[in-house]
Amino acid sequence: MIQQRSSSGREISGTSVGKESIKQSINALQRYMREHQHLPEYAGCPETQQLLRNQDWVKVYEQAASANEPMRVKNAHALKAKGTSAGMLLIFNFPPAYEQP
Repeated sequence: MIQQRSSSGREISGTSVGKESIKQSINALQRYMREHQHLPEYAGCPETQQLLRNQDWVKVYEQAASANEPMRVKNAHALKAKGTSAGMLLIFNFPPAYEQP
């Protein structure tokens, strides 16, 4: 499974990316390619001239995400039932209770 990444680019353990997130990323890349295909750095690249969803490597990612989705959802529900978020235990630091003298 593909794991989520932090803002610094490191993978966050205990997390996973769903199939809809992967589809959204592919759509964003496709839009970027369509808007920039006229630029000289992309003009000589045949991969930028065809849709991402028609490329084999993208199909592999989408198929793997779809196949893993039921297990990913099941694991997420199990973690949520245990009181965890993204596979990590939430810890709250409450102030000590007020004690009267």
